[in-house]
Amino acid sequence: MTHIPSVTLHSFAGAPKAEPLVKKLREFNEGVEASVQLSEDEFATVANLCAALADAEAVIADEAVDVVVGKLLSWPAGKQLPALDLARALLLNPAVAAKLGSTAMAAYSGAYAGEGGATPQSIAAAQQHDSILKIIMAVSASSDGAAPAPVVFMAMRALCNAFLHRDTPMQSLLQLHLNTAAMVFQGVDPTHKQVQVALSSVLNNYAVLFKGLPMPDTAFEAIMTSAVSLFKVCLL
Repeated sequence: MTHIPSVTLHSFAGAPKAEPLVKKLREFNEGVEASVQLSEDEFATVANLCAALADAEAVIADEAVDVVVGKLLSWPAGKQLPALDLARALLLNPAVAAKLGSTAMAAYSGAYAGEGGATPQSIAAAQQHDSILKIIMAVSASSDGAAPAPVVFMAMRALCNAFLHRDTPMQSLLQLHLNTAAMVFQGVDPTHKQVQVALSSVLNNYAVLFKGLPMPDTAFEAIMTSAVSLFKVCLL
């Protein structure tokens, strides 16, 4: 059996438990800013999504995916765990992943196609449609300090599931954000056991994705720094 270089993608299957997730979403929804707070209709849509994820044959409503990406993934770091768990489950679905990937790549194409090329404003507008960037940035430290460990490992689990969809716009999106992911994850505290598993899985998946492809030096160095940090912690 060949272990190096790795050819196996790591993922995190399973649907979140609907009842406790909906309860936590309700609690958090009451404490976020009005701009990202769910209306009653939006909350009902997400509650239906939570129930649907347990059924492998269920059709996932586009409206539910839009609420997760457009609002829930914009919640503060301390309240993003339910949204990231939903994103993790959604990214197991090939149709949903294809839609998310194509939506984000189309938004970036539109930003660069404008007269005079891309502007900071047009790029920022495109990023609002980018689920992968929002998942990656959930891991980054904010003015409130480092993201909680459960947020960190759940974001990484969600990102890992995106790698399952090779030869799709999702693959292009993951390649686009290599440097961002490498730099953000370089600052993660790897002492938490579940963070260790999730981070090693992300690093493995990026290694598989870029097998035979050039990798920017800055991204490679950041990935190696993360890998060394993991080895040191695991050897203690």
